[in-house]
Amino acid sequence: MTSSTGDSGAAADDRRRRLALAATAIVVSIWGLQFVMIRLAVTTSLTATDVTLLRYIFALPVMIPILWRYGWRNGAGLGWRKAIILTLCGGAPMLMLSNIGLQFAPASHAACLQPGTVAVLSTLFLMMTSATRGTWLIPAGLAISVLGLAIVTLGGANAGAAASLTPLGDALFMASGLLWTIYTVLLVRWKASPLVMTAVSAVASIPLMPLFGLFLPMNILSAPVADLLLHGLFQGVVNYAIAFLLWAYAARVLGAVQMGYVAPLIPVFGVLFAIPILGEWPAHIQWLGIAAAVCGLGLIALAQKTPAHSVG
Repeated sequence: MTSSTGDSGAAADDRRRRLALAATAIVVSIWGLQFVMIRLAVTTSLTATDVTLLRYIFALPVMIPILWRYGWRNGAGLGWRKAIILTLCGGAPMLMLSNIGLQFAPASHAACLQPGTVAVLSTLFLMMTSATRGTWLIPAGLAISVLGLAIVTLGGANAGAAASLTPLGDALFMASGLLWTIYTVLLVRWKASPLVMTAVSAVASIPLMPLFGLFLPMNILSAPVADLLLHGLFQGVVNYAIAFLLWAYAARVLGAVQMGYVAPLIPVFGVLFAIPILGEWPAHIQWLGIAAAVCGLGLIALAQKTPAHSVG
């Protein structure tokens, strides 16, 4: 009986692990594809403001119940002052920077520069504030990542992009990555739930959208309904709600450290999806930059599991 029970438990654990791995693959694919879909939207019928607004409108049916459950009166227990700060860093302003950047630069740049900036800045912050230092993997990963990001940025514009505006898009991707880094640091410091704050930032971002609409173009009222549904469902439901829930499930089963290993795959999926969907091929030297950035991010992720050595 004991052996049978043990076998049953092991089989259940194995099944959960396989499901978690499948969920991880789906999430990484979605997060790589998001840059491609935004690029498709802002170069056809929609604007950066439209895509941002659609994301939050379609996410509201999922996010409002979460906010209601944890208490909307006090910012889900965090307090609205902190909630607003997190929204400004991880909500609509951060998305607008990225979405505007995709009007000027290829999706492969966004898929590489934005996650890469977050990884590099987060690791630098950890090194400056932690009482311990990691192995040689961390500085090596940082150096290789920065080199790769520089090659992607300076390696020449994609054939379908305006060369004179590509650097502006790249700068916006890195600025968006900076805001997201601040968001994640504050999230940890204030011990806020990522799921709850995702809901808070979605709801709190809605009032900000008219401000963007005053100064930036919007085509949402004249765009084809099919485009509105496609991008609204993908950005708001698939990318914002479903992907986060799948990620949370996978992290619970596999562990946060294990999940860190798959983050470097986001640029890979972004580049690969951009080729058939957008016809965007990176320049030859940029393939080298993308590979370097992915390898550097992989070393940084690997270092998270390597025993650290105390300072002094």
